[in-house]
Amino acid sequence: MAAGQGLRQVLGAGGGAGAALRPVLAGWGTFEPGSPEERSERWLRSSGADPVALLRVLDSLVATPAELIGRIDVPTLVATGADDPRTASADELIKALPHATGTVVPGDHWTAAGAPELVTAIVDFLSGRR
Repeated sequence: MAAGQGLRQVLGAGGGAGAALRPVLAGWGTFEPGSPEERSERWLRSSGADPVALLRVLDSLVATPAELIGRIDVPTLVATGADDPRTASADELIKALPHATGTVVPGDHWTAAGAPELVTAIVDFLSGRR
């Protein structure tokens, strides 16, 4: 399953989430009050984010060449939020994966993860109902 990611992010093009989040996570607690970084940190804190864990997640992201994506021979669910700007790139990922199914759930990049429709889509996909 690929959630909240599109072809652009899987290819590693354009920096992705790491380019914006890594400086905030690495500088945790050091930003000038009211700065964009401090506002991002405040938002992350309010959601219970762990900066060390999130840095490890970013470290786990590995750019995958397009030719390898086309060789993935298992059913794959690609899910994004309706208001996530990555949805267009997710459509490209669906086309690149030979056995992909796409779904769009309510929410943006952050809120879609908590949408009950995402759970339903995953259960349906895993049970073969999609």
